[in-house]
Amino acid sequence: MPGFLLYYPFLFSLAAAAIAGASAFLLRRAALTLGRWLWWPSWAASAGSTAGFAWSFTWAWGLEANPVSGSQFLLVVIGWAAVLGGVAMGLWGLSALGLRGLLPQPADRLETRPPYQHLRRPMALGAILAGLGASLIVETPASWLCYLTWLGLASLLQELEEWELRGRVPAARAYHSRTPRYLPRRQPATQIK
Repeated sequence: MPGFLLYYPFLFSLAAAAIAGASAFLLRRAALTLGRWLWWPSWAASAGSTAGFAWSFTWAWGLEANPVSGSQFLLVVIGWAAVLGGVAMGLWGLSALGLRGLLPQPADRLETRPPYQHLRRPMALGAILAGLGASLIVETPASWLCYLTWLGLASLLQELEEWELRGRVPAARAYHSRTPRYLPRRQPATQIK
């Protein structure tokens, strides 16, 4: 086994979390033909994936000590602002979904109220901001490696989820073409006559 993996063991839990996330996607896809009962194992796999990613971050942040010096104070302040902004964005996205965001059920319609009116993935954007902020606060090579690895794996999983959604909900294709994933587009100004 390469020494790199021994020094960064959280990469194994990141891989396990990604496998759990892919399993959740496959279970949701299978539920279309095998029955809605597969939504519960899908939800459990999604929860396990989220817990695995969170555990990986916690593990990576604790591997190396990096005391904050006076020159790093600004990065810590920016990091905390990103963490708080990310949590707020995630909670806003979750509140728009309500219980549909927590319970395993196939969506028969797309959520188009704010923030989903402007972004397809507000909760993912919140997680990206919070992870970036936490990595700025901790600022160790392990935390950055964990964050960047998670970012790549999460992007792949989200692409799979959106592909599955387009196959399950006919209106998703038009919604995906007009709504950006992470950064809202500037709306054209209407001309007043």
